[in-house]
Amino acid sequence: MASETLERLPRASNDPNFPFYHEFKTYSRGLDNIYLVTGDESYLQDLLILVQHKLDHHIHQTLKGFGTSDDRGYTLTVGAIPMILREVDFVLGGRAISQKEKQKILSQLAFLGYLYSYDVFWPVERGYNMGNTNMTLGVYATLGKIGCSLKTHPMAEEWAKSAIKGINVSLDNHHLPDTTQDEWYGHLTLDMITQAGVFLKTAGFHNVFDDLRYKYGLDFYGQLLTPTDPRCNARYIAPFDNGQATWNRSAVWGIAAYMMKESHPNFSERMQYYWKRAGMPVGMKIGDRSNYGWMSLG
Repeated sequence: MASETLERLPRASNDPNFPFYHEFKTYSRGLDNIYLVTGDESYLQDLLILVQHKLDHHIHQTLKGFGTSDDRGYTLTVGAIPMILREVDFVLGGRAISQKEKQKILSQLAFLGYLYSYDVFWPVERGYNMGNTNMTLGVYATLGKIGCSLKTHPMAEEWAKSAIKGINVSLDNHHLPDTTQDEWYGHLTLDMITQAGVFLKTAGFHNVFDDLRYKYGLDFYGQLLTPTDPRCNARYIAPFDNGQATWNRSAVWGIAAYMMKESHPNFSERMQYYWKRAGMPVGMKIGDRSNYGWMSLG
């Protein structure tokens, strides 16, 4: 039975209140992908338990002031919460969740929305960490995705506009005229824009997949992909002095291909070609369980 899965899994924490919490990235342990493959909703019940543990943990840590400021900011922004939002989308759409459980999760997401919009949590407007453009975009994008997940919330549209603002700031200021990015790890912000773009388009707030600036960026980095090296069955992309070739592999082209298949079919075909040439990766570089970046750095 899938419901017995959790009992067989090694615990990632000694804290009895949060036994399944992984202290850094809080993985879903593959339950989401198993559900996609099998269609067995009993796996969603296990995923629901994990999601609830993670939300409980992060809100507990925030309210009690535990952890460093980096734990409360960076880890939440680019790691834990983006993955939780993906998993929440799974469990809210399933039959395993009760109305009481659903309301609790939605309330917790609203708490996080207010936290992210609090001007001292991560004061982007005052220049906090502005040297890392992906981190500041992460704040905007994550808040926007929360708004998309809570579409009937009175602050949903305002929070969604935060992501739209961050996307425009990034595409206008953080990409050079030839569409390369001004950071050492390549097209990382394009991954964040793509993730937020799926939420925004699905919720009906904004369609970044019509944006030429975004499409030029996808094209530029896609053209840097090389064929498979038969000696190691791996591919490479120009690292721009960072040497992290595996980090620059991403599912971004595959996701863009799907999102544009009807509106821009020719461009969609090219994106699918780039995705296949990249090795058909299923993970994004950041904010995703299948995170090539952290795997490389680790």
